[in-house]
Amino acid sequence: MYKQGMHDTMMGVTGNTMMVNGVVDPVVEVDPKLVRFRILNGSNARIYDLMFDGGHAFHQIAGDSSFLPEPVGLKHFILATAERAEIVMDMSRFAGKTLYLGDGMGNRRLLKIVVKNTVPQSSTLPQKLITLKEYEGVKPKNTREFTLNMSMGFLGINEKQMDMHRIDEVVKKDTYEIWKIWNPSPRQHPFHVHGTAFKIVSRDGKPPKANEQGLKDTVLVYPRQKVEIMVVFRHLAPKERPYMYHCHILEHEDAGMMGQFTVV
Repeated sequence: MYKQGMHDTMMGVTGNTMMVNGVVDPVVEVDPKLVRFRILNGSNARIYDLMFDGGHAFHQIAGDSSFLPEPVGLKHFILATAERAEIVMDMSRFAGKTLYLGDGMGNRRLLKIVVKNTVPQSSTLPQKLITLKEYEGVKPKNTREFTLNMSMGFLGINEKQMDMHRIDEVVKKDTYEIWKIWNPSPRQHPFHVHGTAFKIVSRDGKPPKANEQGLKDTVLVYPRQKVEIMVVFRHLAPKERPYMYHCHILEHEDAGMMGQFTVV
């Protein structure tokens, strides 16, 4: 039952039934070879720490909007609301066995994976996947700051709540900018920007992790953290059809943690 009270608005509504591709208790059968999983966090508020049971290693090869420069070896990774990731798991070592993809944050199994008891097929990932040139050697011409406001009964950005009749920012087309996102609240917020594939520059002044080196359109901003991203917009967005930036926890954006901008 979706009963949205004040607590649900502030924390986001989370249910007690997990689904993958709309299926409860899903099962997938795979061959004993390299298997690629394309994952979208379609929950309205829940954030996952995805891993295989037993802590088996895998590689992440892509994020929201691009491949990563090279495969990144991991045992788990955080996937916030609206974020995407592509991972590759070597199933050749599990022929005839069953394993699970699960959420370490909630200590729950999400997907049962049955590996066929057939002859394993060996293969390797390339060492290099892509060369990202979009933001290479760029000197941004403008900086904007966005503070994610969260207090009892108030959710907004830069002390303003979403207003369909107000344009909050005007951005110039094909102009590189730095957007500084500050989250002074005790709740993490996945910050999503329409109309761009941005590059994470830093988290609290430090470079992003290797699996955040690709192009993104959603970035999880942790409590009391400052994230800098570099953006560029290649398409016009007039005031009749503006783009938006917002927290992707649905209750937060519905309550006002959203703004509108045009590209001119």
